Amino acid sequence: MIRAIKTDADYEAALARVEKIFDSEQGSPEFDELEVWGTLIGAYEDENHPVPPPTPLEAIEFVMDQKGLKQKDLIPFIGSKSKVSEVLAGKRKLTLKMIRSLHEGLGIPADTLLKEPGKKLPEGLADVDWSQFPIKEMTNRGWIEDTKDFTDRAEEVVRNLMVQVGQPDCLPTACYRCGISRTAKDIDMYAVQAWLLGVQLKAQRIETTGTYDRNLDETFLSRLARLSIFSDGPMKAVEYLSSKGIKLVIEPHFSHTKLDGAAILQSGIPIVALTLRYDRIDYYWFTLLHECAHVIKHLSEDNSLILDDLESQTVDIREHEANILARDAVVPIEIWKSSKITNVQHPNKEHVTDLASKMEVHPALIAGRVRYERNRYDILSGLVGHREVRKFFLEK
Repeated sequence: MIRAIKTDADYEAALARVEKIFDSEQGSPEFDELEVWGTLIGAYEDENHPVPPPTPLEAIEFVMDQKGLKQKDLIPFIGSKSKVSEVLAGKRKLTLKMIRSLHEGLGIPADTLLKEPGKKLPEGLADVDWSQFPIKEMTNRGWIEDTKDFTDRAEEVVRNLMVQVGQPDCLPTACYRCGISRTAKDIDMYAVQAWLLGVQLKAQRIETTGTYDRNLDETFLSRLARLSIFSDGPMKAVEYLSSKGIKLVIEPHFSHTKLDGAAILQSGIPIVALTLRYDRIDYYWFTLLHECAHVIKHLSEDNSLILDDLESQTVDIREHEANILARDAVVPIEIWKSSKITNVQHPNKEHVTDLASKMEVHPALIAGRVRYERNRYDILSGLVGHREVRKFFLEK
């Protein structure tokens, strides 16, 4: 008599009945009964005795057995002979690259290899060579957990970083390629993208004291420049930007990038990032003002990233405008042109300090502008504040 299977005793009785009528002829009452028992038994097993999915290693060994493959036949999918041996011995975890190859080449379900039922492989990013990322340096900076095989796991560790900063499907420069400007021709874009990910990771840990006001204007830049007069001006700038809902991140550049800074819009919140490539007061303030000018004038949801190499000669209207705004925030052009400092052949310390006192800014900002406009970096060197900025951010 067919009845619902509710207990293990019912289950055992059902199995015994199935065994008894297993060889029933098709079309007989017993054959129909067999089909019903099969459905009931299957439902009970699914609920009470589920069969765990195979492990990645079990799936690989099953396919090897089905296809008659030997260890050497897995080299095209896993890598070297030693890597194949380590994977099959359970001593090495599969990388995304291996999983993708085994899935596409041998038809092993991706979710089985990923050990997550229903999970799909992330789509590959065109023209991205994950091994080119400066993984070791990223690890040294604490963005990636140090593991012995992090080089082989470049795709995983970078993708994990992408997820953490809200870029799960594409890298920052891929998202906002149109926003990149003034980058050097020999720039290492993998290092740039790594730097950008690190900056956004740091920014996520920063809480601003105020809310971003999209109506900030040149007055904001002028007030920011006035903070330079204080001995701890660089830190006062951090506090002032925070009060305006802007996050300031200091992150040293990677080699082969020549980056000075960036302006980024992340989830509607502006980030100003500086590399402090040069440890000088004039450089810090001009770069900071330049990036803040981008924030108030050029960032939008459609243009969420601007990278800056301030030594580049690239012509860009946004860069020209940011330069003017940063310059005039310190000394408006009318005052600059009428000042003694622009009308003497050899400006000296007194000329610099007089104008700096009048404008209530640090003398380094005046000296730096004189050196830049005259292309004379051999003058006023004692006034630009060498090695006077990084010390504020050593522990940041």
